[in-house]
Amino acid sequence: MERTITVRGTGKLSVKPDLINIDLTLSSKDMVYSKAMQGEDKQLSALREALAPAGFTEDDLKTASFDVRTEYQSVRGKDGMYREEFAGYVCEHQLKLEFPLDGDKLSEVLSAVSRCTAEPRLFISFSVKDKSAASDKLLASAAKNAKSRARLLAEAAGAELGELVSITYDWRDLGFVSPTAYNRNMLKCAAEEDCGFGGISPQDIDLSDSAVFVWELA
Repeated sequence: MERTITVRGTGKLSVKPDLINIDLTLSSKDMVYSKAMQGEDKQLSALREALAPAGFTEDDLKTASFDVRTEYQSVRGKDGMYREEFAGYVCEHQLKLEFPLDGDKLSEVLSAVSRCTAEPRLFISFSVKDKSAASDKLLASAAKNAKSRARLLAEAAGAELGELVSITYDWRDLGFVSPTAYNRNMLKCAAEEDCGFGGISPQDIDLSDSAVFVWELA
């Protein structure tokens, strides 16, 4: 009977954020479909115009999703019964803006958005540009960890580690996002001339990943 040892190796890595992600959501509502669409288009043009002085082009502002839906509200009639009544069309456009980690640039962007008539909803996060390199280091760390554990267990059992038989890895989204929270007051603060984020330093992103390794025992 072939003797084997199965070990799960875990890799851990901390990486410094070098990318700012800004998610912006534009929303327009009207009882007429075409006017709801026109309202969103007007907001988008205003947002692009506001970001242009900060050095961003139309291509830099990427569409993440675009949705047009009908909205209804519950209305009580004269008979005391409630019914659903059409409340209008809602056009929602979600966009993404990415640029290298730079507190001064972030201040410039937020200042521009704060003065924009579009008034988009914002969510800011800090990430890593080269995710592939970080993933590769993480898996290499997992493999090293697994081999070290397997060798230790084999020696403790009076055996020697033989040839590697198989590797099982289930890919998953690692979520390259810093735990540093976005304070919504940043947008209000950015509207003030003396407010800046030049010294911002997001927390490192702690990552972990694992794979299962099987070796022969000699």
